[in-house]
Amino acid sequence: MHHHHLSQEKFFLVNKVKAGINWPQVQFSDAVDALTSMKKKKSFHLGLVVGCCALVIIIFFFILPLSSSLSSYRSHRLLVVIRPTFTFAAYQPHGFYDYYRGNCKTRCLTVPLSPRERTSVMDYAGSNNALEMIKSLETSDVVTDEQVTKNPSILASYQKVIVLHNEYVTQAEFDAITRHPDVLYLYPNALYALVSYNPVSNTITLQKGHGYKGVNDAFNWPPSRSTKDEYNTSCKNWQFEKAVNGIVLNCYPEFDILHDAKLWIAIINRKV
Repeated sequence: MHHHHLSQEKFFLVNKVKAGINWPQVQFSDAVDALTSMKKKKSFHLGLVVGCCALVIIIFFFILPLSSSLSSYRSHRLLVVIRPTFTFAAYQPHGFYDYYRGNCKTRCLTVPLSPRERTSVMDYAGSNNALEMIKSLETSDVVTDEQVTKNPSILASYQKVIVLHNEYVTQAEFDAITRHPDVLYLYPNALYALVSYNPVSNTITLQKGHGYKGVNDAFNWPPSRSTKDEYNTSCKNWQFEKAVNGIVLNCYPEFDILHDAKLWIAIINRKV
């Protein structure tokens, strides 16, 4: 993670991306025509009346709808991103990966969602760079794995869902994501292993997948069967490939996402 020297670069990237977003458009031709016709009136008083009417027309039929449209857009009913909090926790020290390496027993298969320490590996696996850019762009809502698990229907209120490196998910979350008709899987290797979530202890426990219990792909979900794209971190010739219910990026963009404006514009504007 090289965050200390990216602030200025990110500033220019964010502005470049915002300039490329297809914001809601409004045509003002009718309002302009109304103002033009006002000038042709001979009577000053009549012109004043027409002018006031034109102003009312502009406000109620153009300005307010535009404001409402932008407000609707910025209230983020269009786009939601799922923060991979379960995956972030899985990569913590004394967690799942210490179990995989044989450094500890099954006690490492239950981990807290509020780790005592934060490592660069956890940030990398948890799509931290993408999340920072998403917050800067202010173009979407962000929900967590546990929020989707508790209330799977939350995704149905959005037109588009973006999944990050959500490698570890619950069954409820998996079902909610795969049933949505318009999902952009921004990181490969998502929806790979099954965990359970305990809201009382605020922990997750590995149930199946990633080699545990002899199973690699816990859900047998086609896009996650191959993990080769997870190791393509350069993203030099990135492209979106068709997934079951949307599209999936064919590389791991955690570094590229910090400077590739074209990728962000494609992400936000794309209609699956």
